Amino acid sequence: MDDFLREKLGDLKTTRVVTRSGTVTNINNLNKVGVKVARSVVILNDAKGSDPKELKKLSDARVVKTILATVAANEEQKLFLPPIVAEIHSEQYRILAQSIAPEAVTTLNEADILGRILVQTSRSVGLATVYLNLVGFAGNEIYFYRPEYDWQNLRFTELQFHFYQSIPLGVRDKNGNLIIKPDNNYNLIDAESIIVLAEDDSQIRFYQEPLVKPQVLGYVDSRKTLTRETEKHLIIGWNSKTPICLREYAKYVLEGSEINLVSHQLTPEIEGQFNEIRAAYPEILMQIWQIDVDVVEELETLQPYKYKSISILASQGKNSEEIDAKTLTILLEIRQIFLQYTEQTGNPVTTELVAELADSEETDLVIKAGVQDFLLSNQFVSKILAQVSQEPGVMLVYRYLFSAEGSEMYIKPIELFFSPEKVGKLSFADCVFAAQSRNEICIGVKITSQFQDKENNFGIYIAPSLHTKFDLTLKDELITLAEDET
Repeated sequence: MDDFLREKLGDLKTTRVVTRSGTVTNINNLNKVGVKVARSVVILNDAKGSDPKELKKLSDARVVKTILATVAANEEQKLFLPPIVAEIHSEQYRILAQSIAPEAVTTLNEADILGRILVQTSRSVGLATVYLNLVGFAGNEIYFYRPEYDWQNLRFTELQFHFYQSIPLGVRDKNGNLIIKPDNNYNLIDAESIIVLAEDDSQIRFYQEPLVKPQVLGYVDSRKTLTRETEKHLIIGWNSKTPICLREYAKYVLEGSEINLVSHQLTPEIEGQFNEIRAAYPEILMQIWQIDVDVVEELETLQPYKYKSISILASQGKNSEEIDAKTLTILLEIRQIFLQYTEQTGNPVTTELVAELADSEETDLVIKAGVQDFLLSNQFVSKILAQVSQEPGVMLVYRYLFSAEGSEMYIKPIELFFSPEKVGKLSFADCVFAAQSRNEICIGVKITSQFQDKENNFGIYIAPSLHTKFDLTLKDELITLAEDET
């Protein structure tokens, strides 16, 4: 809740936040908190993702009741119903909530969003930082924008050079449909508005003439020389996000890939859910083991250095400090196994470590433990709720970006866009143009040498101005919106 209030602090005069749905489930109570004059209403869920099913079900029911009371309070006074954003765990209750007022209610499921982000993050180092930059008011945001004058019959590929420090990601057409990363030749005459990524809406401005002409550097397209291979991923820990992670991995990886799960305690419920998911994806090898992850000798039996990625999900605990302490212990044990393997074989370990954190104060310790990416679960949901409360349509954009289908965010080697002799002093406009040659949208740059530099956002630069110059090397990467990783 504290994270959410910090996100909304600058807008509390126009937004009422309902914190405990169970205490404001009737019209009189809602009138007291000012819901009738609210610009938006956010209903938080009392239950956490790690809570028992019965507790989550009860809390979901309270959220639905609060939505009903909110709608009734506005209808009683014949007022315009403000956007309602609600946090609901179960799909059954989400469908029920949205049916109350389809045009006004937007629902969000913490486990679903975080599970999807975690899988994408484990397959592309740095994506967690990218997403954290996208979902909150502290970094860049997603807006719907329409200029006062005509688009001048521009194509989407031309549009990107008519904005100085914001990135067009897609369009909302005249029928209300969202099109993320439309074809380069998409004619904007069919667009009602565009979807723009920018630090603030005050920075969004459409210029009638292109602001910069990128260099023609003879861009390369290495897609034909890259072939996808089977992958091997390991998930440590069982919580509400684990089933989602398993399903999402199965959608991404090639047939014959391996996805394994380790749990400290295997209950009949866990084994039942795991077996159900395994049966749904017979082309993927899935195995589950029970081991004591606090014992390094048992972790060694997993041969963790053989995996492409290892995702450590938050365990249960009395508080966030205790939960993160368990995660850090596992990280340190795995790092020790990696060091011993390298000393014995002389082979460096390339396994990507991803950790789910409950407390943002632990990020420095996690970096020192060798983690290349981390998911701040206590910030992601509050940031998304805050932004969606201002523009409900943004939730549809997030659902698209966090899905295995369609286009997603990728961090790709720079050699896919520039030949080695062309890499060096390049403007961001050059990077945008190079990505267009592959029908991708470049939203930023990753400077690999800064991956542990917290002050410089771990080397992640999102939506810089078109004129920004980067001294790029072959170790650096471009952050793009693309259909696949090749």
